[in-house]
Amino acid sequence: MIGIASAQQATQIYYSNVTVGYGGSIAAGLNTTSGVDLVVIRSQSLGRFENGVQVTQFYNSTVHSGVYLIGVPGGNYAVIFESDTRITAEAVAYRIGDGHLMNLNTSGALNIHLLNYSFENITLLSAQNFEDDPVALNISGSTFNIKSDSNLEFLNVSLNRGSYLLGLKSGSQQEVFVILDSQNALVDPLKTINTNASHPIGIASYGLYKNAGRLLPYQISAGEVIGTANISEIEATDYNYSTGIVSDHGASLQLNIELNADVYGASRVFWLQDVADFNTLNKTFYMVDNIWNNTVPYGTLSNSTLSGMGGVISCRSCKKKYFYAYSYPNRAIRYSLPVNIKLVIMDNQTTAGTAVSFGYQLLGNGNAAEGPLVFYDKVLVSGAVNSHMLVTPYYSTPGEGGAIGSYYDAELVFGGEDNGSVSNFSKMNAVMWIYYMDNGTLKPFPSAYIFGSSTAESAQDINIVPHAGGALAELGAPDLEEQILVSNSVVKVSKYLQNTSQNVSEAYNYTTIPYGNASRMPPDYENYALYALVAVAAAAVLYEFLRLFRG
Repeated sequence: MIGIASAQQATQIYYSNVTVGYGGSIAAGLNTTSGVDLVVIRSQSLGRFENGVQVTQFYNSTVHSGVYLIGVPGGNYAVIFESDTRITAEAVAYRIGDGHLMNLNTSGALNIHLLNYSFENITLLSAQNFEDDPVALNISGSTFNIKSDSNLEFLNVSLNRGSYLLGLKSGSQQEVFVILDSQNALVDPLKTINTNASHPIGIASYGLYKNAGRLLPYQISAGEVIGTANISEIEATDYNYSTGIVSDHGASLQLNIELNADVYGASRVFWLQDVADFNTLNKTFYMVDNIWNNTVPYGTLSNSTLSGMGGVISCRSCKKKYFYAYSYPNRAIRYSLPVNIKLVIMDNQTTAGTAVSFGYQLLGNGNAAEGPLVFYDKVLVSGAVNSHMLVTPYYSTPGEGGAIGSYYDAELVFGGEDNGSVSNFSKMNAVMWIYYMDNGTLKPFPSAYIFGSSTAESAQDINIVPHAGGALAELGAPDLEEQILVSNSVVKVSKYLQNTSQNVSEAYNYTTIPYGNASRMPPDYENYALYALVAVAAAAVLYEFLRLFRG
């Protein structure tokens, strides 16, 4: 909004001061029982006007109850209402194209289309005051009741990218002037994080780096992401072990990211998890992968959508939504410290859809030599094309009422074993980072916060500090505002030219990082399914499904 009306006086002269910018105009609304002289002059001329001195008038007319739109050049104005009786009157400035006169006697509505997360400033101006004649404003199912002693009201809502329908309903109002002002915003996890709760702790790129109080955004689209953790010490107690779902010394290391794809012509979002679940007492681990539907709030999946080594099961703790799950192998894998583990997620286009592959590799296991890269599951998303894993701060997955859902982050984090559990760490020393493949070259994500936000499992008594171009996980209370920087390309930004909200005047700076093509599968990759089928008994797989409910 360019200008805001501010004053209403119970005298024979009512006036509002407004500031009109380039391409702007003035809307005046009043309720009266007789004719009112409506005059618009420059603000600096108000004193002379009140003393009867002749001044330049940009508008002068006798009007009655209603909403009036007055075109003027940019500048500061006094909107004057002269009346012999008490009236309700206000004025406001707006950008032409942002203002919409809605007749409430009809079923008219306004469409709002946002290409990224935005602050939507909504201004309502009517003839009647909203206390005597309240209005219900509805935005795609979310209702706001407008009731005040003025005929000018403001409403601020945050909306994710997408299309919204704005409707007004009133028992007595006939018309309302609506001003929509969309302001570009960044999805900043520090604004929504609960500092009193535990969180998954590690490294998470949200496409943001905060430098000198300024958020610098970037966006990365990739076909392969990799997380590495060289763990010298790890020991944990899972607070949820009494439920029987997790082990008493359980913990997890998770690589999580969102996958965007077009499935049979419709845009879909899948959340991918590649997880090493540890028993830190027995020094064993097993691998788990999950796929969730984040296209809409409480989205679900079916076996007709996904096909892999695992299957689709119900999550009891999340409104019984269905998700894909698989665990590997039949017997847990033993490790010796230090253990250096790599987690890999990649997508490849096939004629039948997008194949999402989950893998791990033991780069070091005590004194053992480096082991092979094992892709333990390959899941086909039928009909999916144009798929890519995405990190972006310009929008999130859909949440209820247009709010933030899940962040588009890439995270490698420690947490509880599964089912939303919390692990307390008594020993921890690990060097870690996340990478993406860019046309065959492995590159680190340029920056990271130290907490994840997508998974429900969390950790206590782990802190992350910068270390040797990466991050070091160690015991301690986490400083959630700590950031890790490995690439100066975040600081050396270029101008962000695309307006991603409707009617946006402010543009962002960002760093362009090209789409990363997934590396080619190893020659024996297609044969891994045969090996896994031999190694994993069907009964064991079903058992793992029943005990696995990851948040």
